Amino acid sequence: MRNRREHFFPIFDSCVKELAEMKGRIVLDLGTPLPFRKELKDYEKDFAGVHYFSLGYKVFEKTNSSSPHVDGDICRLPFKAESADGIICKEVLEHVYNPFLAIQEIFRVLKKGGKLFCTLPFIYPYHGSGQYKDFWRFSRDGIDYLFSPFKEVRVAPSGGYFYILQSFLPIPINRILFSFYLMPLINRLDRMSTREGRTSMWMILAEK
Repeated sequence: MRNRREHFFPIFDSCVKELAEMKGRIVLDLGTPLPFRKELKDYEKDFAGVHYFSLGYKVFEKTNSSSPHVDGDICRLPFKAESADGIICKEVLEHVYNPFLAIQEIFRVLKKGGKLFCTLPFIYPYHGSGQYKDFWRFSRDGIDYLFSPFKEVRVAPSGGYFYILQSFLPIPINRILFSFYLMPLINRLDRMSTREGRTSMWMILAEK
C-alpha cells in the first residue's frame, strides 16, 4: 500500500479501521522495526484506547520513541495462547524462514473470534536487506492453504497489471506515471486490466 489515491486503498483502510475499533482490547503489530510504521502512521490516533503492542526482530538499537515494544521471533511468539484480539502482519511473512510456523503461532495467540490483517507480495521485486532476507511469494492458492486454519478468510488484490509494473519501474519513471494528475487514468486502466490471481500484493483479513 503506497498512497490513498490507489483504487484499492479503501479495502486497506477498512481492514485497518476494523482493528482500530477494538477499544480496550489487545492488538499486536508483528514484524515491524517501529510502532505504526509507514502507512499505519496515519492511523495512530485511531488506535487511541486500543492496547497496541509492536513486535520487532533482533532490534539492536532501542530508543523510547522509535523502537518496537517487544523484541521477538514471529515463529516463537512471546505471548500466551489466546491473548490477542487482533493482529497486524503487514509485508512480513515473505521475510520469515517458515511462514507456516508463523501463521501457526499467530493462530495460537489470537482469541477465538480474533482477527488478523495481513499483506503479502505475489508479483513483486526482491527486497531483502541485511539480516532480513526475502524468501517467499504467495499465490492465491498458496494463501488458501496457508490460512486454512482460520474460520473465515477474505482476500483482495492490491492492484493489477499497472501496479505490478509500478513495482519494477525505476523511481523517476514511477513519479511521472503515478503522479497526482495521471493516477485517475492509471486506476481506471488497472481496474480494466486486472485478471484473477495476478497482483503485486494481497490483503487478507482472517478470523479465527
